[in-house]
Amino acid sequence: MSAHTPEPWGAYGGEAMAGDVALLAGRYLTPRGQVLPATANVRRAVRCVNACAGMEDPAETIARLLAALEQSREEMRVLSALLDAARGAP
Repeated sequence: MSAHTPEPWGAYGGEAMAGDVALLAGRYLTPRGQVLPATANVRRAVRCVNACAGMEDPAETIARLLAALEQSREEMRVLSALLDAARGAP
């Protein structure tokens, strides 16, 4: 496991927190020069981190899961076609 701040993370306003440690202060600069909170981005980052908790290599794990999901979808398409054929569907 890589060295990183342990989960779970939480989103509190425009900041991501792990316990009492602020991890991300979500802010962005608008074209007019205003600094606004990036609350939605912080919440998304927190959800991603927490969803990947315990994964040694999240990118590899997610790629494997997506491949397995696609394989299952293909199997369901084949089974559906076979069932339709057995029922005499056109």
